[in-house]
Amino acid sequence: LKRFEVLALVWKDGQSTPLHDHDGTWGVEGVFSGRIMVQNFIQTKQLGNSLVYLTHTGNLYLGEGETDKVIPPADCHILEISKNESVITIHVYGKRLEKFKVYIPTEEKNVYMCETKYISYNS
Repeated sequence: LKRFEVLALVWKDGQSTPLHDHDGTWGVEGVFSGRIMVQNFIQTKQLGNSLVYLTHTGNLYLGEGETDKVIPPADCHILEISKNESVITIHVYGKRLEKFKVYIPTEEKNVYMCETKYISYNS
């Protein structure tokens, strides 16, 4: 059955993700060890094939045992690790993630260009 996917990620100090989505699926991330900052965004409008309007909905600071969720269309975020801190996070998704979109800011406020990225890994 490929109904869920569970990932454990080990982060180096100072690492961060680009602004990204989760290919239309729900997800939960939890902190096993350390502390992360989550910058959450919601997609409010599709402006064309590769342009979207994203609104920043706030930042969360998660410590050990704390969780956050992503549910489309509010499934876009940046995860960031502080300097001098190593972190282990656990992620659960509603399907196997084989691709996602990365959002790159344009010169226009809240407008982002999206690029699809394909991923693979051994489980």
